[in-house]
Amino acid sequence: MAHFLKTLWRKVRDRLYHRVVYIYYVVDLPAPEIAQDSPRVAVDDPSAHDAPVPDGSARASPSFSNRVEDRARTGSKFYTVSFNGNLAHWGWATPFEGKIRLRSAGAVLVTGKPGVMLVDFYTEPAFRRQGLYAENIRKMLHDATASGAEQAFIATKMTNTPSRRAIEGVGFRPFREYTRTRVLGRSWTRARDLPS
Repeated sequence: MAHFLKTLWRKVRDRLYHRVVYIYYVVDLPAPEIAQDSPRVAVDDPSAHDAPVPDGSARASPSFSNRVEDRARTGSKFYTVSFNGNLAHWGWATPFEGKIRLRSAGAVLVTGKPGVMLVDFYTEPAFRRQGLYAENIRKMLHDATASGAEQAFIATKMTNTPSRRAIEGVGFRPFREYTRTRVLGRSWTRARDLPS
């Protein structure tokens, strides 16, 4: 009964009030010291879509296939790492010209330069702590540089310490914090530039 009440309270509280902080990071390109090609990372590999889906995987939902197709239509590239036919890690690189809508922050980022936004990374639990996230980011930066991007951006929740550690370890620097707040169905975003 106590667990039920706790869960119910959490759901009610989240409907009434919700606050999340995203940290956005940037790196100027070219960055040969961090951008590296990787033979393990595949780009737009159709076999990755058909790889077996482990129980509880983020790919188990039907929306995953729809998201892959939607992103491909908008010019995003699907970067994957597989082991023995099993999809272990993935993420997307979305090129843009001068400005891009930041879905998670509910804002628009205007840079005036061609760039790439690295988004929606996931590593299956059995493959974590192997450096796949950082390796994939480096491959994306390598390809973005080759395509003429001058900046790359990536974001994560402030509370996601492993992700922040990997992003900063690759060489990104935090540049802006977006706080999204929702109270009684009304939401707003506050931005704050971070010191370099």
